[in-house]
Amino acid sequence: LAAGTIALTPWALAYATFSLLPAPDDAKDLRLAYEYGLPRPAWTMWLYSLAYPFVIASPFVLRTHAELRRFVVGAWTATISGYALMILMPGKADLLSSNYSGFTAMLAHANRSLDADWLALPSFHVIWSVFAAYCFSRRWPLLKGLWWLLAAGIAVSCITTGSHAVIDVPAGILLGIVCWQIDRIWSWLIRVCERLSNSWGAIEIGPVRVISHAIWSALAASVGTALALFLA
Repeated sequence: LAAGTIALTPWALAYATFSLLPAPDDAKDLRLAYEYGLPRPAWTMWLYSLAYPFVIASPFVLRTHAELRRFVVGAWTATISGYALMILMPGKADLLSSNYSGFTAMLAHANRSLDADWLALPSFHVIWSVFAAYCFSRRWPLLKGLWWLLAAGIAVSCITTGSHAVIDVPAGILLGIVCWQIDRIWSWLIRVCERLSNSWGAIEIGPVRVISHAIWSALAASVGTALALFLA
């Protein structure tokens, strides 16, 4: 309960805050023309809503402190990187209307009251479903295919309910996988950086000697300059 709360509360508070703000002026429409003609069966709204119990239950099925720590760190990483992408590369996907009735209409209204059109890329609905699939797969590995099938169905329902553009879904899948594996990726980056920092080589061009570390200094200066110009 504690892990789930501290993992998801920062994301929920940030989403509630950002959803009150208007879309950035330079936000581009994320949907391509063909997406407006895709079928949107009403029953997929129930599949879309299944993400909530699936995700909320996910930390409760983990069995060790190490697994819970992985869930929390991954969730924080996804929250920071996901919102950073939304702010630095703003895009929007207007909620598409559908002909729902009865309980499905009530369910759709409840879902869409929480949505904002510019908080779309990447899809957090997909990110958290990927996290849930990882959690349930660790607890019941024999049913791994079922959990990932459920996560895939939820991802597709993001499109068929008109809640997200197509591009939001693969972006959410990729970010979900990367953030769940963030400890391994971080360890790999450290090993690579250690090899680079401990290496030394030089090329002599007449009286000039160019050492290998000049490459990294040049890259750092170029990236910093490019970022400053992008944000200007």
